Amino acid sequence: MKRSLLFCLFAVLSSISISAQFGECTVDQELWADSLIGVYPLPFDAIEAPTGGIPDSICLNEDYQFIFTAVVGEMITVGALEVPIDELEITGISGLPEGLEYACDFPDCKFPSDTTGCAVVYGKVTNPAFLGDNPITISAKVYTSILPLPLDLDFPNPLIAPGAYSFYVFEEGSPNCSVFSDTDDLNLSVDYFRAWPNPSSGYTQMQINTSKSGEYVLQFSDLFGKVVYTQDLTLSEGENKMGVDLSHLPSGMYTYTISDGLQSKSKKLILN
Repeated sequence: MKRSLLFCLFAVLSSISISAQFGECTVDQELWADSLIGVYPLPFDAIEAPTGGIPDSICLNEDYQFIFTAVVGEMITVGALEVPIDELEITGISGLPEGLEYACDFPDCKFPSDTTGCAVVYGKVTNPAFLGDNPITISAKVYTSILPLPLDLDFPNPLIAPGAYSFYVFEEGSPNCSVFSDTDDLNLSVDYFRAWPNPSSGYTQMQINTSKSGEYVLQFSDLFGKVVYTQDLTLSEGENKMGVDLSHLPSGMYTYTISDGLQSKSKKLILN
């Protein structure tokens, strides 16, 4: 019951599909077309989701954003009943450090059933009072045609999906945090790249479109920034496709980066 409710609730919330525009998110529908209903990332839980949670920490006085991605289901389990979802609405995120706000790719953060969407938390934390751990709670309403009133739900929830979401704020200039940069400003000659399927069971296909031929480096890193896979690539102008075997890596969220030695672009991949 926990998992079925989780998969249709807050499947509105990875940073996997990141728009280059600050304060906006766009879901790559092709990338997520074959994904299971669910929330990415899951809340951190030492037992059920030890690789979950928000991996990207914040630097004081630096622009920051984090993307939650999701696939919203058609049904929700209420007690012993399974009822249809008409719409799921995010009504608030409490506990955000001062300076952060959120936006969605659906108007008013209202997500119809059977859709894929995203929510972005973005801004700049300037108040040192928020240094350290900042647990958050996401509040939502689930509208269904067979109930007179919407269901009010908070997430994470010990009865739905145990665990926690938390934004950690470091001192300005810390090497342990994520700083937002507009990837459109980079001079990297990679026009488009992606890994699929995402989530992946281990064997992953890469598509890399470049504007010029040359030597590149593909790397995968874990949540702690440790490089766990590196491959040197010789790419031709246009579309390049290749397979990458990551089956030796444990389940979790990884960052994959393409670089020409001067500039780089990164995205996220979940391994099941």
